[in-house]
Amino acid sequence: MKGGVSLLLYLISALGVGNGRHIFMSPLVTRARTVVIVILPETGVENTLYRQFGETIQKRSPYRTWSVIADLHGKAARLEDIPAIVWSVRDRLREEGFTADQYDLFLAGHGTSGLPVQLYASIYPAEVDGILLFNSYLRQGQIITFPVPILTISGDLDGVTRITQIADMLIDNISEDENEDDSLLQMSPIIVIEGVNHGSILTGELPEYFKTADVNSDLPIDRAIDKISDITRTFLVKTVDNDSGSKLSLLKESRKTLTLLQPIMEIKRMTLDSTLKSTWVTYAQIWLSGILGPNSAKMHVQSYVNRNLEPALMEQLDGSVTIFTFSEMVYSKDDVTDDDMPPASPRLMEIKSKLFKAERVQAVLSNSSVGGSIKSCRDINYASFVYTYHLAQNITRKRFDRTHSGIIFHEDIVARTKSEWEQQKLLVEQRDNVLHVTSVSWTSTSSEGIVYCKLLPPPRITEWIYVDSLL
Repeated sequence: MKGGVSLLLYLISALGVGNGRHIFMSPLVTRARTVVIVILPETGVENTLYRQFGETIQKRSPYRTWSVIADLHGKAARLEDIPAIVWSVRDRLREEGFTADQYDLFLAGHGTSGLPVQLYASIYPAEVDGILLFNSYLRQGQIITFPVPILTISGDLDGVTRITQIADMLIDNISEDENEDDSLLQMSPIIVIEGVNHGSILTGELPEYFKTADVNSDLPIDRAIDKISDITRTFLVKTVDNDSGSKLSLLKESRKTLTLLQPIMEIKRMTLDSTLKSTWVTYAQIWLSGILGPNSAKMHVQSYVNRNLEPALMEQLDGSVTIFTFSEMVYSKDDVTDDDMPPASPRLMEIKSKLFKAERVQAVLSNSSVGGSIKSCRDINYASFVYTYHLAQNITRKRFDRTHSGIIFHEDIVARTKSEWEQQKLLVEQRDNVLHVTSVSWTSTSSEGIVYCKLLPPPRITEWIYVDSLL
């Protein structure tokens, strides 16, 4: 029963933000169905900076819409705060003469507030009719099993909630055969708006720690708020009235997002797929072999993630060769321990790969044409950049080119021992808005023709091209 679960929790949380100075914006329309949107601000952002956004939603909405902007006292939203906030909103509406079954309630979270909003909705689904994640994304569970409809809106210039993180969520929730996901995307659309950043719904600035991470928006604030409010309106109509036209409109926008994010998703899947294979390391081995022309088809390479196995090369009776390579994916370590705020997906920092050198492969395929320019770990990393750059969308490449933020690949550091190679990290350093990359290599003496490479992961290059180079 709506409004029933929150009373006890409100009493428990009475000293929290439930008694804050929430902004209640009365409806502009009187003769229509009542809808309530409760917005939880980003950490450290005053709720007054969302007033224009709340007003624009009201203007766009066909309903008698209350916009409520919670007061978090400048702190990060917590799951335990939300029941008190919801109860205070319902209490105000009771004063206005509404019972809980006379209106639809939507919870919205901006940025970091999106996580406690989705946690609350997953625990108390009967309390809300849907949730809106502005510059945030689903980090708990799967969209298909989530108990209420979700609207995810972000910007491709959001340096806090990055487009690469939205791509991660899409990979977790959307099948590679995208046509199977129409009903899912209509119920819980995922939309990335071009030219919008993390602060694009605020009439003021983000706190410094967010501001320094955010990319400058291409759109003026009024236009960005209009775009986000229009999509919000469509989601409300779709959810409240089960409107078929709104469903199709949201599906169209979600499809545009899939197209925008397809290069990032492709790079991530190539780097490591669900079967623990790496198509990218397979490419690296083929390029490093230097085998050209038709005889390259005589190489059959499979690359797996396994840190303990050495690569294997097997000559076949038909004159071909089968190669198995093994790599280790090294991720960033995140020290965040707050149970309410689990970290986002860890970043892939380097790929520790074991490959066969060109001489070893060419000795087997001795009658093959040989050549090519990829002869070292450094060359593989450069090829990774070139491939990723050309796969990106035109708008992304144009932004990147405007910054003149290229990548310089330095000669490999040659380790003297395997232990030294293990300990020496791939060197990635930003200097004067240019990325400097230095790989580490080691040639095994006990296993003929094997070279160890610290490779720059293509997903890390997408981070640079899409976000970091623009800061």
